Amino acid sequence: MSSITSTALPALPYEGFPLRPHKNGSWYKSVWNPRTKKSEQFYFGSWRDDRKGDRAIRDPEIGYLARRDAIKAGIDNVSPTFALPHVFRNFLGWFPLSAVFQWGFCF
Repeated sequence: MSSITSTALPALPYEGFPLRPHKNGSWYKSVWNPRTKKSEQFYFGSWRDDRKGDRAIRDPEIGYLARRDAIKAGIDNVSPTFALPHVFRNFLGWFPLSAVFQWGFCF
């Protein structure tokens, strides 16, 4: 029988902290979506290297404060940053690099 080790979730940095630690290692916020009648979870980076949650709250691109209004409006479309290099590699694999510059695609 194999032993299962569990990582203890960190305590919230302060009372009223808007995010919660998820067992996958990320800070997250669960928001009710009245249209789909389901709770949606939005992730804000790892708590393993951000124990106080400062980056998860204040990051200018993917932080909670930057995305809060879009999440409440139901239009948040931030993709996980770890998927970006994979998508970029696939894009360059489909098109020759010379054609990318010839057609004027900007990244």
